[in-house]
Amino acid sequence: MSEPVFIKLLEFGEKIGLVGTNFDAVTEWAVNSGVLPPVSDQAYAKQKYLLRDLFFESFVLNSGSTESVWVLKAEYYFRLLEFRELQESRAASQAANRNSFIAIGISLSAIIFSIYAAYIQVNTPVSIQGAVTINESQIQAIIESNKASPDKQLHEDAAKNATPVN
Repeated sequence: MSEPVFIKLLEFGEKIGLVGTNFDAVTEWAVNSGVLPPVSDQAYAKQKYLLRDLFFESFVLNSGSTESVWVLKAEYYFRLLEFRELQESRAASQAANRNSFIAIGISLSAIIFSIYAAYIQVNTPVSIQGAVTINESQIQAIIESNKASPDKQLHEDAAKNATPVN
């Protein structure tokens, strides 16, 4: 996108600094840099009036000079800085937006991969060499042995043999 005429004028004012300029020099710069169309063009007069209005709005006579020298007003210098900050923040915002979409894409890919890995894990039979298998009757025997727990017998014996402490 091309910068507006006003921004180009402010950048010109920044470039010339306190040396200053006059409207004729600005007009010459504008024609040479393509800000204004060539003098032979019909739009030249309208564009020159616009440039003149912008110039006298954003430049002030330099009080430290005896000549008619115009310098950029401090207010418009700060507006130029704000414009640049806005451009930088827009670029940073676009980069952050792009990076967030990349991060979302990576996280979605990771979720899909983990679902696929879990599906493969669940559907793959596991065989362990030397594994012990327990059948139904062995499980029943373990349950019966827990009912007559040796811990229970130990507690009963301790209660019989215990003597109260005075």
